Formats: sequence, structure tokens, C-alpha cells
Amino acid sequence: MYAVAVRLLTLLALSLIFLWLIGMKIVSRLADLVHFAAPCPVSFSWALNHPFRRWYLRHVPAHIDFRQGERVLEIGPGIGVFTEKAARQVGPRGVVIAVDVQIEMAFRLAQRMKEAGVTNVRICVSNAEALPLASNTIDRAFAVSVMAEIPHKPRAFDELYRVLQSNGILSITEEFIDPDYPFPWETARRARAAGFAPIQQHGGLWTYTSNFMKPTQGYPDASHG
Repeated sequence: MYAVAVRLLTLLALSLIFLWLIGMKIVSRLADLVHFAAPCPVSFSWALNHPFRRWYLRHVPAHIDFRQGERVLEIGPGIGVFTEKAARQVGPRGVVIAVDVQIEMAFRLAQRMKEAGVTNVRICVSNAEALPLASNTIDRAFAVSVMAEIPHKPRAFDELYRVLQSNGILSITEEFIDPDYPFPWETARRARAAGFAPIQQHGGLWTYTSNFMKPTQGYPDASHG
């Protein structure tokens, strides 16, 4: 009897979580229609470094494939779950430029990097729709569960296209548990519209990493010249 009750309670809990996720996704899609979106609240930043999340996203750095000496841009680093990994993998000859729209989140990131002894991270407080970077200066850009939180997504993708060098890589990771989660084909559509060419996809619907390249000649699906 006890085992049956536990199963029923577990099923009920999972059903409620599923319904909550679906409800949040509907709200998110409606908000997207009017270009309303918001970043992860600072008060919720503890969830970004939860052990379960770290576990199911453990392969993300390998899928992004940071290289020694690269100049890397991270959009929406939060408290730096992936910032530190990127900084260590690009090495002392490389640099990670972490751009976050929230001042307090940037402060927490700076504290974490200081405590970790990481010195090759540059933190900027800025909007992803108007990056404070020169054109064609970034080797690799990445964002983990961030792009869907940006109000004007096409502008952000256009900005990423602008700052990346020719043959530079854009890596977008999304996780289903995020209320703003876009399906892989939605991410691909937005990237192609900005001029990126798809080159790789890892994972499935629960979590995926899509990699794109800024081609030398421009991509046929691009909406700009």
C-alpha cells in the first residue's frame, strides 16, 4: 500500500511540474509576440549552479569546443557556471568577454572569478542587442539558455554576426526546463536569418547545443545583405 501511495504521489508531482512548464511556455510565447522578455532574476541565480543542472549540462563545454588562444564572447553568463570553464580552456593567451545586462549578476560573476583565480575574463554590463565590441573581433560566441530571454532576438543574432570574424562559431545551448525554451528548429531559423550557416547539433529536445558558422560569403537564408 505504501509503495502504491509513493508512486501516486510521484506521478502527481511530475504531472504538476509538467503542467507548470507547459503553462510557463505558453506565457513565454505570448510575451514573445510583444517582444517582452526578461533575464533570470538575480534571486534565482542559485538554480544556475544546482548539481542536477551541472550534471545534465556537463557535456556542453565539449560541444562548444573552446580552443586555446581564442577570443570568446559569452552572452548572459549569470554567475559564471560556464565562464570559468571557457576561461580555463582558452588559456592565458585567450580571453573570455562576458556580457550581462544585470549589474548585480555581473558583480557576482566578478566575485566568483576572483575567488577562482581566473584572470582572463573581461566583464561588461550591456544589452545583447547593442554589443560594445568592434566588428569581426570574436572567434567564438556562446549562450546557454539566454537567447530566448532577449526581447528583440533578431537584433541580438545580428549583433553576434557582426562581432564574429569570418568562419567564427556561434554556439547556442537551450534546456527544456527553461520556460523560455525554443525548439532547435526555432534557434536554427533565427540564426540562418542573421546569416549563420548550421554546422553541428548535439543533444535532443531536453537539452541541445546548436553550432553555427559565420561564412565568408554569407549564408543564402540571411535576411540582410
